Amino acid sequence: MAVTLTHEQCVKYIRNIKDLEISCYNQNLLYRNLVQRLDEAQKPLSTIANRAISDPGIAPEKRKIKTPFQVLQNYIAVTLLFGIPAILLGGALGAAWWLIRVIFTKLTFKDPMLPSLIWGAAILFLISLFFVFLSQDSNKPERIEKEYNDAIQKYEAKVKSHKQALARRDRDLTNQQARVTYLQEAVNQCTQNIYNTRSLLDRYYNMGYLYPKYRRIVPVCAFCEYLEAGRCDSLTGPNGAYNIYENEVLMKRIIEKLDDVIARLDDINYNQQLIAQELRRGRSQISQILQSVDNSVQNIQQSSAVTSYYAQITAMNTEYLTWADLLRS
Repeated sequence: MAVTLTHEQCVKYIRNIKDLEISCYNQNLLYRNLVQRLDEAQKPLSTIANRAISDPGIAPEKRKIKTPFQVLQNYIAVTLLFGIPAILLGGALGAAWWLIRVIFTKLTFKDPMLPSLIWGAAILFLISLFFVFLSQDSNKPERIEKEYNDAIQKYEAKVKSHKQALARRDRDLTNQQARVTYLQEAVNQCTQNIYNTRSLLDRYYNMGYLYPKYRRIVPVCAFCEYLEAGRCDSLTGPNGAYNIYENEVLMKRIIEKLDDVIARLDDINYNQQLIAQELRRGRSQISQILQSVDNSVQNIQQSSAVTSYYAQITAMNTEYLTWADLLRS
């Protein structure tokens, strides 16, 4: 491993670290959003699985045709059930009619009420017998067959609706489980990529060329900007990147904390344009990837944007690992 870095090596070394730091930041941003989507996708699973579906019940049975004796028994029972109240009500109406005639006609209280009672009772009794007779029509074979066919049709419609509801529930549950599986795999893949990138970044830091105090995204981006702009030729020395950075921090010309940089990303001053540009670019890229993920989750298919993004990370990590190995040799 080289004891010191040439200017060209120093610029490349810091630029690679800057890219790895930005990559870690972007991947962590993607990871947090994927975990949030995974949590949201898991919530409906129990709701879908416990979705209430009405039971169609048991199939209807065809009524048996009653025997003549059963019909007679039923006829007598229904006649007594409705006939007696009809006679009583008819008698009451007959009495009322007799009283009205007494009041408004020449009829007097000496005239007998009995005929009116008999006529009233007889009329209502005959009316009740008519409805009783109509009720016996339900014992006809064609009537029973029609009732049974209608009941079977309604039952079959309920069974069909029940099966469709079950199929919808199973389909929705399968689709939602597929979305959860897809997002879980995306989270796992993202976690692995973060680990690989972070391990490579630690390998760069462990080379010892960068003082531990400055092994953070904000100072690294500042150093990269200084070196690429020609404001310094090295990290150390009176005119090195360390001194420039400390002076600018002391003069409050730059923001040292990443959270503060993110909070003021839109109005950050010119001294930190590099990190601002990188963070904006990363946000835009992750936003596009998440849109692709959302579309893929709905359609339950692989996202080409995610695949492309991870391929870029792998290619970048491979390139930077090769360069680090060459530097150490």
